[in-house]
Amino acid sequence: KNQCIVISGESGSGKTESTNLLLHHLTALSHKGLHGSGVEQTILGAGPVLEAFGNAKTVHNNNSSRFGKFIQVNYKQNGMVHGAIVEKYLLEKSRIVFQARGERNYHVFYYLLAGADEQEKEMFRLVSADKYNYLSQSACYSVDGVDELHEFARLK
Repeated sequence: KNQCIVISGESGSGKTESTNLLLHHLTALSHKGLHGSGVEQTILGAGPVLEAFGNAKTVHNNNSSRFGKFIQVNYKQNGMVHGAIVEKYLLEKSRIVFQARGERNYHVFYYLLAGADEQEKEMFRLVSADKYNYLSQSACYSVDGVDELHEFARLK
């Protein structure tokens, strides 16, 4: 039988974390034996990518989702995860070109600058964040407790 879960709340109330926990639970329920089908890991692996490209530091939340999403998890008759569809909407496009004081652009830009090796930096002509207009407006280049090098490695 089809079911729906709506996760809503105020900024910083834990919607992103609740979604991640829910997806882990829903995919874990479908595991048969020691290993799932691999589809589960693909679904869970999409989370960090969506967060990197769609979340940013705001004055209220260091990992604020700047978009909405609809996630549909599809199951086979035997209860195994068959696949998922993620629809994103309402991406805050203005954040690309302007950030208020104490806020940052989308995480992915900072992850790339922190995690790119020397060859990648040369190939893509990357410099420090303070040299980019779209990353330097707020003069906020780091987030306490976030290892951007590690986050970049998760994306690779």
